Amino acid sequence: EKRMQAEPDKQIWSVSQNDNESSCTCEHCRHLDSLYGGPSGTMIWFVNQVAERFPDKTISTLAYQQTRHAPTNIRPNKNVNIMLCSIECQRTYPIASETGDHSFQHDMDAWTALTDNIFLWDYVVQFRNYFDPFPNFQVLQPNLQNFRDHHIPMVFEQGSNQNITESYEWRTYLLAHLMWNPDLNVDSLRQRFFDAHYGPNRTPFITQYYDEMQEALLASGQKLNIYGYPMDAVEGYLNLEHLAVYSAWLWKAWNKEPFEGCSSLQKKMYDDRLRLLQLSFDFAVLDIASHEYFPEINFFTEDEKKRKQVSDVYHLTLDNFVKFCNILGVNYLDEATYTPQQFYDNITNYW
Repeated sequence: EKRMQAEPDKQIWSVSQNDNESSCTCEHCRHLDSLYGGPSGTMIWFVNQVAERFPDKTISTLAYQQTRHAPTNIRPNKNVNIMLCSIECQRTYPIASETGDHSFQHDMDAWTALTDNIFLWDYVVQFRNYFDPFPNFQVLQPNLQNFRDHHIPMVFEQGSNQNITESYEWRTYLLAHLMWNPDLNVDSLRQRFFDAHYGPNRTPFITQYYDEMQEALLASGQKLNIYGYPMDAVEGYLNLEHLAVYSAWLWKAWNKEPFEGCSSLQKKMYDDRLRLLQLSFDFAVLDIASHEYFPEINFFTEDEKKRKQVSDVYHLTLDNFVKFCNILGVNYLDEATYTPQQFYDNITNYW
């Protein structure tokens, strides 16, 4: 109340749980859970009382993890905003593809039956490893169409804030357009963006790079999660065969001028953009090499006496990765502010 009085211009106030999966288990809260369908109902019971006390304010509360499910026998007050979060969802297939009782689709159906004051919080990057190749483009449009069809008025697509991440330019461009109109032609948007961003002569190869990775993910059936590592996909879309294909498409892009008559200054700009895409591929290779999973992708070689030596090729790849991260402004490799230099140090300490 004192905070509201001190900042009377603020209209939306959050009254939410902490960012963990702990709920109160005291006798009183367990009783409320039994009346209202679980922790989400107990939270709404409490938040409704706050909202009644401040009817001229919007009181926002998270429907997140243990409170994601909709309550029973209680409704949010009109001035209660539900911030419904999709953090657990996999990103291989659209949200609507899973419809069981514990699915996000089921929870979204239930919440929208209770209120239209919903702010949907969705997640669109790989947070544990910003440069892990993350082929989630096939779900962005159907998910936004799904939210629209549920009449959800507000959507937040969480990326990496000001941090540079894998494919952040294309992903941001696509989301910005689809949030205005979820029915736009994605292929047309991609053609226009790739031509402008990478150069029309390189567009066919960059397109193949993305398409091959997306098709490999779908064929693998692997669940794409927002907290993972390249190693998670070594039997799927980052297996040895697929990595060779991606490398070939990038190599072909590098060997094309962005467009006819491109000046040296222009070419540097286009090359820097291609380099950012290359960094994601290189990060995957480096992570896999550090685990010695494939003999062909390994930080170590053996001399004639079977003694291990650091591979010159992967040492150079690591050096160049850190070098170009610094040149291109890649400051962090995850949401916990893990730096390229720390990545370098951890690998070389392992040697």
